[in-house]
Amino acid sequence: GGAFYYHYSPKTYVLLEYRYTQAEYDKQNDGVRDYNRGADWSASTSQDYTKNDVFIGAKFNPGGKLGGAVKVGWGSKDYDNKRDIDNNPYKDMDGWISETAFYWQAMARTLWTVELGRSFEGSPDADAAGYIDMYFKLFLRQGMANRLTGILGFEYNNNDYENEAAGRPEKEFDIYGVTVGLDYEIQKWLTTGLQWEYKTKEASSGYANQEYDRNVVKFVIDSKF
Repeated sequence: GGAFYYHYSPKTYVLLEYRYTQAEYDKQNDGVRDYNRGADWSASTSQDYTKNDVFIGAKFNPGGKLGGAVKVGWGSKDYDNKRDIDNNPYKDMDGWISETAFYWQAMARTLWTVELGRSFEGSPDADAAGYIDMYFKLFLRQGMANRLTGILGFEYNNNDYENEAAGRPEKEFDIYGVTVGLDYEIQKWLTTGLQWEYKTKEASSGYANQEYDRNVVKFVIDSKF
């Protein structure tokens, strides 16, 4: 891939980016056995694909109130073969995509972070050959007294599988997450913190065995030199 940047202002660049991806499933092309289906893959049925992604957006230099990059565009995922191991047709995918991650220094001690992503991904499982991955994340870091910083975050991730195999129900996952934490600045170059993260995964009908609820406690030491 490659990108072109136009220096619009001292801290802002306008960007145009293109990316090409080629994915090959070597063992499928070599004829590996799929024991769930009782058949062999081949070079004419493998899930090989190519992707073409085009982005436009803006990139912000660090040091100001805004930092990071805002990127949106159009992407396509095209399969190399016409039919899969079960003789079901592959269906190409295209639509809007994003790779956005930026921060906003609202006040001296208030920092917001936003992430938004959408992409077309491959999935070498028996249910579907690909899915749309979309996520949104919003985090707040709020400085407090006595060198303390509070952390509060929310995230959402959706995996929407496309072109499910014949006889398989529609496959989709929703993952929700919440993060709460507290950082303490020991020195300008050394910070320690404690975080609690909760995530829950919800599945569409037929995939309940892949659901989960997870609690994670993290003790973090961050040093900068």
